[in-house]
Amino acid sequence: MRSRVSRIIDLTITLAPGIGHPMFRPFHVAPFHVHEIHRRSNADLYMAIHTATHIDAPYHFVVDGIPIDQVPLERLVGEGIMLRVEALAEPRHRLTVAEIQTAAKVPQAQLRGKIAVVSRGRPLAGHRRGEGRGARLCHRRPGTRPRR
Repeated sequence: MRSRVSRIIDLTITLAPGIGHPMFRPFHVAPFHVHEIHRRSNADLYMAIHTATHIDAPYHFVVDGIPIDQVPLERLVGEGIMLRVEALAEPRHRLTVAEIQTAAKVPQAQLRGKIAVVSRGRPLAGHRRGEGRGARLCHRRPGTRPRR
């Protein structure tokens, strides 16, 4: 079966020592087999599940949501749209549906079935610890969760 996607863009952030969210331990590699001694390479990786590029399983926020191993791969590749919300991304600001629709800059009917990539303009994950405003915003980050 031929894909409808004409081009695939890899949005992942490369894992490297020091990469991580300021709330969690940074990514770290600890080799325990090396070619020169063991004739093979192997290492332990230490990282929080929110390190760098990741997706949250529905279960992360919804108690009866599905875990990540049950999310169909077809849901992760497809036509996408970039939602630029930098102007709205202030600490503790919760984005509304209307704001997201405005950021899309296309009619709502054209959003159905597309994968949304939200650009807040502030790297809260995938940056080196302690760099930039992300470290100060980690507990006050903008988001889409409703106020309680």
